[in-house]
Amino acid sequence: MLVWRGYGILVFVFIVLSYGAARIGAEMMWGVPLPVQYRPLTELVGMLLATVLIYCFHKAIDQYTHAQDPARRSSPEMTRRAVHELLFIPVKFWPFVTLMLGIVLYFFH
Repeated sequence: MLVWRGYGILVFVFIVLSYGAARIGAEMMWGVPLPVQYRPLTELVGMLLATVLIYCFHKAIDQYTHAQDPARRSSPEMTRRAVHELLFIPVKFWPFVTLMLGIVLYFFH
């Protein structure tokens, strides 16, 4: 069961879409079914794409939450921050997880 808070579910969506896009692109280049020798490279490219998307997503969330009205900076409701995580891992750490996953899938396939 997937457990998420906030926009953490989008991390999973980015991983699935990136892997799917890399797989479709590889099949368009090398044919269907994808030859076995190109599968690890396809998985690495998919995870790298997911890493970039998740990093940009984290920066966008971070920028949005830090954009505050100067007159309301000290108010209690502005000091609370939303928590965005997937599988109890904050979104800001997911680019490292997907990068390591891509490297593991490439070298230990």
